[in-house]
Amino acid sequence: MRRARGHSIVTFSKPDAPATVFREAGPTPEGCRPRASARACALAALAGAALVIWTFFPGLLNVDALIQLKQARAHVYSDWHPPVMAAVWSLIDRVLPGQLGMLLLDNALFWSGLALVVYVAGLPPLATVAAVLAIGLAPPVFSALGVIWKDTAMGAALLLAFALLWYAQRRRRRAALALAVPFLVYALALRYNAAPAVLPLALWIPFLSDGDRGVPHPNPRRAAVGGLLFFILLAGAAAGLNRLLTNGSRQYPAQTIMEHDLVAISVATGQLYLPASQRTNAGAPTLDAVRCLYEPNDGSALFGTPTEKCPLRLAKIVNAGAMADLEAEWARTVSRHPLMYLAHRWRVFRGQLALDDARVCYPLHVGIDRNDLGLTFSGSPLYAPAMRVLTAAAYRTPLYRAWIYVLLTVALLIARGRKRPAVLALGSSGLLYTLSAFVGSVACDFRYNWWSIVAALVLLVVAASPPRNGFH
Repeated sequence: MRRARGHSIVTFSKPDAPATVFREAGPTPEGCRPRASARACALAALAGAALVIWTFFPGLLNVDALIQLKQARAHVYSDWHPPVMAAVWSLIDRVLPGQLGMLLLDNALFWSGLALVVYVAGLPPLATVAAVLAIGLAPPVFSALGVIWKDTAMGAALLLAFALLWYAQRRRRRAALALAVPFLVYALALRYNAAPAVLPLALWIPFLSDGDRGVPHPNPRRAAVGGLLFFILLAGAAAGLNRLLTNGSRQYPAQTIMEHDLVAISVATGQLYLPASQRTNAGAPTLDAVRCLYEPNDGSALFGTPTEKCPLRLAKIVNAGAMADLEAEWARTVSRHPLMYLAHRWRVFRGQLALDDARVCYPLHVGIDRNDLGLTFSGSPLYAPAMRVLTAAAYRTPLYRAWIYVLLTVALLIARGRKRPAVLALGSSGLLYTLSAFVGSVACDFRYNWWSIVAALVLLVVAASPPRNGFH
């Protein structure tokens, strides 16, 4: 007789017959541990989700979310904000009108993913509860879970996708692998800059059969090519969904990045670098006008509401010809002034990471922005005290400074990434998403760092987990 983890295995053999294996009835106490950990993870996640929903009920909304809710109710979508979120909202809004449905969806994805990660890590029941609540209730994570932001929705979808992929690796479950695919597509469709975050997870998929032992893949080059092709399919599916919802019409959201770069270089050189086709709300732009508009950490100010100080605003490009002019001017100007371009990009990037600013940029959203949808926010009894705690954490502690989480991710990748494929995949996802902001960010908003912060905190659990954890 031989004993396996959690069960007694009795083997009877005959000289001329194969061994017959019987499993004794009833698990040993050690065999109960995964089930107890699963219950602990589920209960901790339910408690965390309930606290978020109770605190921020029925959900906080900024102007971007209000625009998407309008589109959801009108069933007319534009691509200035990825339309998939509005389309999903339109379905949920029929059952739960307003923001509550999206609040429930985002938290269901996030807390399910977090609970599954901690469960797969194989921690004891008390440690699982501590890990789930410590990550989910960490101020920079908790505060964003109450706001209907596409950043939060993308991060929640990515966390659940990673959890399913890690579960598929540890437990050899193809169903979990297949279930992760729609969440990867959803994440890609929610933000146009989600590709750097999804790419490492897609590249990881062909290597999942290698387990968590760091065993080299028999043909790593072929596996990497397969992962890249799979990523292209995912990206194509996400882009196709967004294009289908807009019926092919485009508003060219990438113009914000290019316009911001060109205005920054114009201000630095004292020479206007904008295409001849560029218009404002009152004719052609001038150097004085764009100098007034320029804010290093807010590219959207170029298109905002005119003020007495800066009456001119750039008009958004809405046709392919004008966008082609902008792209050509951007390429010429950046190639002529690369150092000024890099200086501007670094200014935006360091503001987003809160490297040297006295205050973190827009770490919290309060209530609901002014709207004509009849939506108001009164707040639950927990809301005011929670916001006092979160405000203190955001402005008086380093918890909301994204550069700290970047360093944490780099340290864990160096320490465990070579031997732990899951660490490499998740850490690379968070790090690449952060680094992509150097060329693609137009504002310093804290929410742009949310997935990178979640990934860094979850990475602590993944890196600390035993290689096998008793899973077979």
